[in-house]
Amino acid sequence: MCFAFSHLTHAHTQNYFSQRLTQASLISSCSSCFADMEAALNRNVLLRDLNEHITCFICAGYLIEATTIVDCLHTFCRSCLLKRLKAKQHNCPRCGNLIHHSHPLQYIGYDRTLQDVVNKLVPNLQKRELRRESDFYDMKGMKCPRLEEPDVKTETHSTQDHEKAQDYHRSGEQVQISLQRTDTKLDTMGKPYLVCSVDATIKILKKYVAKKIGMGPTQHAELDILCNDEILGKEHSLKFVLATRWRSKSQPLLLEYRPRAVLL
Repeated sequence: MCFAFSHLTHAHTQNYFSQRLTQASLISSCSSCFADMEAALNRNVLLRDLNEHITCFICAGYLIEATTIVDCLHTFCRSCLLKRLKAKQHNCPRCGNLIHHSHPLQYIGYDRTLQDVVNKLVPNLQKRELRRESDFYDMKGMKCPRLEEPDVKTETHSTQDHEKAQDYHRSGEQVQISLQRTDTKLDTMGKPYLVCSVDATIKILKKYVAKKIGMGPTQHAELDILCNDEILGKEHSLKFVLATRWRSKSQPLLLEYRPRAVLL
């Protein structure tokens, strides 16, 4: 009886110390993890480690007036990107995606948030750029636009430009379209008829259809758009489709959508 009690007490003691050692090991491990986390939060990040995120792919300098392409979200200096677009190079310099075949300026935008980040990370970048811009206009005998006081005429002109940019081709040539499904696996569109610009591309039309049938605009690549049983390329404009596929037929332009065909 006494031996059994002694054996039980010894086992109890071993179990107790084993638990305490496990707890101590766990506490030590947690303390080490917290120490590593605190060190990671407090460590200094070198600017060169961030350079690939805040520099322009075209000029390799820090972003000035950061301008982002709407479709692929790649960002460049505004002047660098505009030079390429002026030279009729309408593809993204980084990934090669077509921005837009005829109106690329309406598919790029100023990225104020990223530019603010760049200005905060790079000391005196904004001041140096403004000084260089001012020196350039002085050399040309002109006033620097960013140093001029805005007048009523300038504000009116700016408002007109903004309204023109927001027109979204409504004042241009339009086309009537009828969109029908060819596969019952896809939902029908509530309103299969629409009017849009002839400059709209098939890719834009895919995004519209995907959203309307509940797929979500990010899944537009899973759709095919057809005209006369022929799959249309995503960069084809509706003007191109009218001229090459629909020809002299009367409107509406009959288009069909279906799940993307997988070619083996």
